[in-house]
Parts: sequence; structure tokens; C-alpha cells
Amino acid sequence: MTTLMSISAAGAVTIPGTLAAGATTITGALSATGALTAGSAATGGIHSLDGTNVNGTYLGIKNNGTVFSYFGSWLRLMGSGAVGDTVVYTEGAKLGMVVAGTVRGEFSSTGLSVTGALSVTGDITMSAGGRLVQTAGGIVYVGGGNAAQAISQASIGALSTTLYIGNQSITTISDARLKENIVPTTRNALDLLNQWEIVDHTWNDPSDQCENNRNMRGVWTGAIAQQVQPITPWLVNKPLTDVDENGEINTWSVDYGYAVPLLVKAIQELAADFQAYKSSHP
Repeated sequence: MTTLMSISAAGAVTIPGTLAAGATTITGALSATGALTAGSAATGGIHSLDGTNVNGTYLGIKNNGTVFSYFGSWLRLMGSGAVGDTVVYTEGAKLGMVVAGTVRGEFSSTGLSVTGALSVTGDITMSAGGRLVQTAGGIVYVGGGNAAQAISQASIGALSTTLYIGNQSITTISDARLKENIVPTTRNALDLLNQWEIVDHTWNDPSDQCENNRNMRGVWTGAIAQQVQPITPWLVNKPLTDVDENGEINTWSVDYGYAVPLLVKAIQELAADFQAYKSSHP
């Protein structure tokens, strides 16, 4: 007689291996109290387990004795969530990652939340209305991780480095070690500045979207970059082309920060003329 299935007094059901070589089909629900094991319970298979880092009972997958995945209120793809493990999980409407026992990032309906450094290979593209927000106490580092390359809401560190928007610097460096051919100027600052045409004008700048933008503040008094560039070329940031690859205009700008030394030189010239006048008219 061939035994197809046996049930012990303790309720254990045994199907001989020779008869279970192929697939076993069960129609209806399969209910198991305790572990349901495929293969060796010690080295592999599918089994149920009680979670040690999250509450509840889960269906898990083993490989060589290590639980690699389980399914429950979390979908855990790797690791146990203990310190040193990396876990990718879903919970509700979130997709997240735990590294060394700490949630380091989560995707949700509100966006991406990251704890710690975010390293990106490639571009980060923001659609219309997208923002890069620096929260209170946050620091943005450009080109490195030291204080000299930080953009923050408060002064940090003991120095700064030159940073740029496009090819326009947003810091003014005047270190002698970055300059060559240093000699006293022979430029006549008064003569140069007298050639500047100072004009009144209004603005039509579509990029200024603030509530009290420059377009709304009436008549301004200023200079025109294209007019002063032939006179004081070192003060004008002239683009290589008038339009970019998208047909947008490349704007000219005046580096008014470096115009200050020219103004100082003009004051020195006026002071020298005045002193000479006083000497000749006691």
C-alpha cells in the first residue's frame, strides 16, 4: 500500500517527497499556524515570522538562513532594519529607505524628504513653480563642503570664496594673491566718469516677479551697460552672444562693486585739485 498522506496524533500532515516532486495545487484558502516552510527552515524557503523591528506577523523569504524580504504593513526588500542594515520599504503612500537604523529618505505625495547628504549624478530639473527651499539653519554648499563655499542665513567661517551666477560673481574678492601686474593707476577717473551717460529710465524686466518689483517702482536713475562698456570695459559683463540657444536674451550687466575704486580715484583727483587751488589762493 502506498501512503499518500499521513496525519500524526499531534496534527502534523506529511506528504511523502516522492509524491511532492511536482507542483502541489491547493484550491481555496491555506491557513497555517506557525511557520509555513518551503525547503529547509534553516537555510531557505518562504515562511511566516514575527517582526522584531516592527509590529505584526509577516510572510518572508529566506536565502541561506537570512531573511531577505517580507510582506506586511511594510514591504521590506533587504535587511532587517537593525543598525547597519539598509531597508527599502513602502508604508501607506510612502516609499522610503532606512540606512543604519535611520530613515534617510522618503517619497510621498508632498515630494522627496532627505535626511543627511544627497548626492546626485546628473541634472535636477524643477518644473514651473518648483522651488529649492533652504529652511531655517540650513546651509547650501557650492563646489565643496567647507564654510568658504556656503550660502546660509548667517555668517559662518572665517572667509569666503568667489561664487557665480552664470559668469557674474556674487562676491567681491580683492586678494593681492589673485592679482598680477599691480601698479598705481594712471587712469583719469574724472575723465572716464564724465563720459558715462547717466539716464532716467523705467524697467521692463519679465524675470522680476516680486510684488514690488523694479518694473513697478517708477523712474530710475542709472547707466546703460552697452554705453559705458567702451569707456570702462572692465566694469561691464558682456555676454558672448546676444541670445542663448533658446532664443532668450543674454543680458549685459555693470559690476558697480568694482566701480567704487574708480569713484575713490575721482574723489582723490578732486581733492588734489582743491588742495592745489587752496595753495595758489591763500
